Amino acid sequence: MGAPEGDPVIVCPVRFEQDRIIVKWLADIVGFQDDSAMVAREIPFMTSTVTGKAAGRIDIVLAGVNGGLTWFGLEIQAVYFS
Repeated sequence: MGAPEGDPVIVCPVRFEQDRIIVKWLADIVGFQDDSAMVAREIPFMTSTVTGKAAGRIDIVLAGVNGGLTWFGLEIQAVYFS
């Protein structure tokens, strides 16, 4: 990925899924080969102390082998106006 150009813009978060752009971008940041990066979505990571059920999810987990399995979690936030 090259350096940013132009003014900042607002982008729909769904657009990051097109052509695996978010996976490629994250792989580039952490030093994975983007073709070997593995992705898992909506991974449960917390349990409610009251109900015992899943209480939180990580939006995207990017994993790769870099001398051992390495992974990074990404939480995607967006503000919607209607």
